[in-house]
Amino acid sequence: MRNTALLLCLLIGCASTAPESDVPPPGEAPESAAAPVSDPESVPEPEPRARVDFPSRPDLEQVLERAATVPLVEAARALVLREQGQVKQASLAPNPRLAMSAQRWDVDDFSDGPGRRWIRLYQKFETGGKRGARTEMAEWRVREASANERFERFRVAEAAAASHQEAAVYQELVEIRVESLKTQQELLALKVAQVKSGREMESVLIPLQATVGELTVRLAEERAQQRAALRRLEGILALPTGSVEAVEGGLTLIERALPPVRDDQSWTEINPEIATLAAAEETARSQIEHARTLGVPDVTVGIGYENLTELVNEPQQTFGLFLDLPLPIFDRNQGGVQSAEADLRRNAALKEDRIARVSARHAEIRELLAAFRLNRELYGSEIVPARQRDFEVAKQSFDSGRLDRIALTEAKLRLLKSRAALLAIEERLTILVLEGLALLGLPPEAWDG
Repeated sequence: MRNTALLLCLLIGCASTAPESDVPPPGEAPESAAAPVSDPESVPEPEPRARVDFPSRPDLEQVLERAATVPLVEAARALVLREQGQVKQASLAPNPRLAMSAQRWDVDDFSDGPGRRWIRLYQKFETGGKRGARTEMAEWRVREASANERFERFRVAEAAAASHQEAAVYQELVEIRVESLKTQQELLALKVAQVKSGREMESVLIPLQATVGELTVRLAEERAQQRAALRRLEGILALPTGSVEAVEGGLTLIERALPPVRDDQSWTEINPEIATLAAAEETARSQIEHARTLGVPDVTVGIGYENLTELVNEPQQTFGLFLDLPLPIFDRNQGGVQSAEADLRRNAALKEDRIARVSARHAEIRELLAAFRLNRELYGSEIVPARQRDFEVAKQSFDSGRLDRIALTEAKLRLLKSRAALLAIEERLTILVLEGLALLGLPPEAWDG
């Protein structure tokens, strides 16, 4: 019996076996089999971040245009819409209320017993000017949110423009530093040749080697600063990391002049942050008025109908009016008024402090701009042209055989150093101009040009 069963199993197995060409070799899975999860090649790649239609080499105008639509600004705009909805809600009257009740209790199991049914309709009437004070407070909150939205636009625009201009500075500075390092290495090679020929002591190589090392470190730092400025710009503009490769346009804000603040102008009208604080001060003032109205009790008036059946088939019906008037014996919202007054004092103090700081910073910026523009004028009209002339004369002398290559290389290094110094002055000028434009509340779309 056992042999028969074994023979049947062999026959069934032979009948169900696939051809050898269809059977995967040992250690290989069929093509239709799913790959194991632990296989690194089977792990799906992370989805790339959504591509934003923005140039990889933006100029300042494109950056400022993008800065007006970033999520932080959109969030500030949404806050304005929220407060506008609160204005609409604040002007609505309280809803009337309807209350009903029906009761029945049985005397025995064969007849209906006494019962009671009543219905009441009542309305709450706000007194003391609550609705007007509440609406005024909501309207001031809209103004505060609108001022804050403008302030956020300026903050984002200033940060984005500063990152763009900083990246532009480091782009040019890296080029200067690469040329300086190459020239310094040439000078070192020339000095090494002199040392080998016995015309110079070996000690002259030590400061040159140190200078090459310093330039190498500085070049690495400046390249990192350039990349960091680009990454910072991407973060401010809500762009995918690595989407901005470089910037275009260079330093375009150096020549922008800051207009003076006239005597008939106030910082509340000029500076976006102070305008926000001023609106917050008025909002706090309206909160005081609203808190005072909350101390006045509201009146509730209603009508009611009642059907009372004390005995079977003997109903009693009544109609009535009722009045609900809280007595302000303990709670007159004095603490709420005190809290609102403290908010007003705080907001007023913050506004005055900011006015003093902004006014002083504006004067400081004007002083610094005058000094840096004078330095830029000296470098641009005298120092750099003199270094350029020095290099050209050295080159002519070298071509004529009256000057060696070492002197020519040293003249080139002096020129590159002056150009780097001029670029540092221009970077400082640009950042100061940007801050001044934001302080004065000039529209960001008009900054470039």
